[in-house]
Amino acid sequence: MNNTPVAPFLAVFIGAVAGFGLSLAGVKLLNVHHKNTCEEKSTHQVVHFRGFFGDEYACVDKRYL
Repeated sequence: MNNTPVAPFLAVFIGAVAGFGLSLAGVKLLNVHHKNTCEEKSTHQVVHFRGFFGDEYACVDKRYL
């Protein structure tokens, strides 16, 4: 399959699917992490915003809000 003209396109497609899948999983894990760690800090607040992969959360110092 290395000599076929489809191989480079297939490699790019598989790489893009893997990249998007890992990024989506990373965003979901970071959302849980920010929600859990931000509750422990009295000077921070959880902020919700819309990102590329949907709903995202961040822990921001209240001085910057």
